[in-house]
Amino acid sequence: FNAKHPNQQTTLIKTLTSHYDDVALAKIIEGAKQIPTTATMAKRLQTEQLYRWLLQQKKPEDIFTLMKLDKAGEQLFKDPLVVTWAKYVDVYNKANPNQKTTLFSAVKTYNDETLAQMLLAAKSAPNMEKIAVRIQADLTNVWLFDLKKTPNDVFRVLKLKDKEQLLENPIFISWVKYLDDFNAINPQNAETVISTLAKQYSSAKLGTLLIEAQKNPTTAKQAKQLYRDMLKNWLENGNTPSYVFKRLQLPATGDNLLDSPLFTTWLEYVSYFRKKRPRQKTSAISILSENYKDDVLAKMLVNARDVPKTETTAAGLLDSLTIGWMHRKHDVPTPATVYKWFLVDGTPEDDAVRKLYNSYKVLYDMKYT
Repeated sequence: FNAKHPNQQTTLIKTLTSHYDDVALAKIIEGAKQIPTTATMAKRLQTEQLYRWLLQQKKPEDIFTLMKLDKAGEQLFKDPLVVTWAKYVDVYNKANPNQKTTLFSAVKTYNDETLAQMLLAAKSAPNMEKIAVRIQADLTNVWLFDLKKTPNDVFRVLKLKDKEQLLENPIFISWVKYLDDFNAINPQNAETVISTLAKQYSSAKLGTLLIEAQKNPTTAKQAKQLYRDMLKNWLENGNTPSYVFKRLQLPATGDNLLDSPLFTTWLEYVSYFRKKRPRQKTSAISILSENYKDDVLAKMLVNARDVPKTETTAAGLLDSLTIGWMHRKHDVPTPATVYKWFLVDGTPEDDAVRKLYNSYKVLYDMKYT
């Protein structure tokens, strides 16, 4: 037609727009791009449509609204027209270098948590992945340079504290990337994952979270490292084992103290503290003695000695307890008293606790009789 009628030349896109509105045509083109036999023609038509909008001086936000993408809500990245709009943003920016805009400018009305969730979902869709990555980069730049959000700020914004299985959550993984970006441009104010988590969770909650995460093969490696970092963080913050004992809410466990996974955590911290601060004399048994009366502690350890899971720990603490008694300057328990506390009556001669009692009696008699 154009060859025969040079004075009445037209384009395919102009012909199609006489039959379809812009939105309907854009949908047809996006659909045709997914079919190998029509993909080449569809891409050509899309280019013509984009430049037609450019000649009409339409702005990217006009196209966003025209395609009703502003009404898509959380389903935005499921709409194939997002691809058309994103391509138009690129065409527009190339033609208008002094009026450049970003993909992010159209979605900044979403709250940060919702947008982060949407972007994560979009990254798993082949045709949306590049768009999601670009918007994520824009969002990160806004947080870093415009709003100057710290990793702690972003952790709160994304409401990560409310997430189940934190370390496995994709948003947490994105947050760790943000922390790395923040540290790269703010080395003087660098933060660590564990320092931020320690601000967000109580010591008891964080300890439990990391203990549970170590049971999950997906997060075990990271959880073990964070667990070690947690002990180190306590030390660097000047937390004594006695202080940590209370921070882990261990006094509230009562007679079930040794059953608590956090008790094991605390024992590990005591060992770590003693290794790193050898001049600050402390021990697990001395701290336990500060928190429990002798009879209560003795009976608790004796009972735990009979439970396979806590047997070894209880045995070691019982040894330390009797040694501690013998080194006291006053209020040293008599063998008769210890006999009752250790529940020795009725136990066989080869019973481990009875043997411990017998050893204590010998030492006591040697020292005091």
